[in-house]
Amino acid sequence: MFKNSEDLPRAEHYAYRFKKYCKLVGVKTIRFHDLRHSHASLLIASGEDRFTVSKRLGHVSTTFTETIYGYRFPDKQNSITSLLEATFKKDLKKVCNFF
Repeated sequence: MFKNSEDLPRAEHYAYRFKKYCKLVGVKTIRFHDLRHSHASLLIASGEDRFTVSKRLGHVSTTFTETIYGYRFPDKQNSITSLLEATFKKDLKKVCNFF
């Protein structure tokens, strides 16, 4: 987002202004970089997958994204277990009805 260029302000300029405006409007001051974390968290809460979030943030790999945000992704183990149990029960009924 912020490239070092002669014609653009440096990232520190935006961070300074962000902090200034937070104080001005009376909201809790957070680091400018924390907006990036909020963005990632909102994507995950909206159901986006690891690959999409990783690419959106410009990470080299999904492994890096999982290292930072892995705890925010929903645990799929419970839903997989429920799916397997439902399938097993359905198949068991078919077998029991067969005899």
